[in-house]
Amino acid sequence: MNDTDQTIDLPVWHAIDSYQFRLIAQFPSNQLSIMDPSRTETQASHLSSPSAPTTSGPIRSSTHQLPRGRTTEDRGPTSSGSVSRAPGGSFEGQAAIRAFLQLQELEAARVSKRARYHNDPLPTTEGDEDSAHPLLDTFRDSVGSDGVLKMTNFTPSEIAQVYGDVSDFMAARWNIGRGQSSKQTPVDVFFMTLCVLKNGGEWAVLAHSFGMKPAAFEKMIVHFLDLLSPHLYHLYVEEAASTYTMKKVAIQGHAFRHYPAVGVTFQQSNMPSASQADFYSAKHKLHGYKTELSVMPTGICINCSHHSRGGVDDMTIFRKNLTFHEAATTKSPSEESMADEGPYRDTRDAVQAAARGGDAHPQPTQVSSWIIIADEGYQELNDTMRVLHPKRSRPTDPLTLKEEETNREISSDRTIVENYFGRLCTLWALVSDKYCWQVKKYEMYFRACVALTNVQVRVRPLRADDGEQYKDYLRRLNHIGTARRERRRESNQRARAKRELRLATEVPPVPEDESD
Repeated sequence: MNDTDQTIDLPVWHAIDSYQFRLIAQFPSNQLSIMDPSRTETQASHLSSPSAPTTSGPIRSSTHQLPRGRTTEDRGPTSSGSVSRAPGGSFEGQAAIRAFLQLQELEAARVSKRARYHNDPLPTTEGDEDSAHPLLDTFRDSVGSDGVLKMTNFTPSEIAQVYGDVSDFMAARWNIGRGQSSKQTPVDVFFMTLCVLKNGGEWAVLAHSFGMKPAAFEKMIVHFLDLLSPHLYHLYVEEAASTYTMKKVAIQGHAFRHYPAVGVTFQQSNMPSASQADFYSAKHKLHGYKTELSVMPTGICINCSHHSRGGVDDMTIFRKNLTFHEAATTKSPSEESMADEGPYRDTRDAVQAAARGGDAHPQPTQVSSWIIIADEGYQELNDTMRVLHPKRSRPTDPLTLKEEETNREISSDRTIVENYFGRLCTLWALVSDKYCWQVKKYEMYFRACVALTNVQVRVRPLRADDGEQYKDYLRRLNHIGTARRERRRESNQRARAKRELRLATEVPPVPEDESD
């Protein structure tokens, strides 16, 4: 270091020391921690560096020029006065301290704003606009997951999982295009749709439950199901037919002795305004609709036919759905070697061979279809399909002990269908109570319920209690039909009695006098 540097360094250090002394006298003791000696040394080394401009003149005082009438005591540490800079363009120490204290005051004010609300309650998720399903979150927080399960047959996590399977499909179709978009999120609309299917009833009551107008609520749900129902049916019903093959079912140990099972369920409807005889079911003594379901041994429905009028017999419905039954019961090449000890092993092949003009008595190895279990309503179907059903007893032809045992075995295998019907009618009031909504939308609602029932069966397998529930459902229908028929009979009796009384008390006309 040369002599010039030494003569400059001493006055600079002297100036910094006197400056630090003035700061100590000016600030309270609780603010002295900001006076970091290392920072002072850094400032000194900066001022003493060769790059810093040097001067041989007297050292300038660090006291700034003040307006007339003001002193240095009037300027506090946080004053917004002019910023003093060192000769090299850097902040002087006092200006840096002033800036530091200003920022600390802002930080303290920001912290105090939060601290004053320390005892206030935390915000709830109700009305959370950032949630993907604020309405569902509100019900979950209010009534719990068990409450949501009772409202929709699914827990909140199951609702999110099911909608996750269809979210991509619905995202490309829901709230797309012209017209006013729905303000509800898709998951919330799905939640409300499940409530509608679960509870049924009047639209006004359902809409009031969610604080919406009945007309707008009905329009939203119907439009949503128009898009969702076909996709749900394809995803959970049609794809199940290709997933649960006979080979896979046999490997899992769930196979029937015969395969698969089919049945028809009946639902009461309003009195039709057209031909009432077409909708009247003599078995249930009510007007309504019939739908045929095909159920696998695992308890999964693989087909739902188009609905028919209540007056159509079960065999006619089966024949209308014959295309599906032929495709579902046809054996694949890998299934031809599987054991098949069911009866009527050559019926279908014999019919087909006779139609082709070939051998009408094929060998057992030529059996190409599985047998179907049905109830007593499917008599005389063996001319086209391998159908196994209980044999009916006739007055002139009573059943033998072996035939009665066979009937019990068939009914035991077919119990899975009744269990499925029981689960379907228990879960969804819309397909078990009296149907009073649009006739053209009946199939849309019914197939959506069947698809969602398949989801339920996968999570909660069918039980014998489901079959008992279906029997109670049939007993209720029978009671309604019998009571309705009795009321009609009593009404007719009263009408006839009134007519007879009127005729008995009617005064005969006085004959005219012939003499006149």
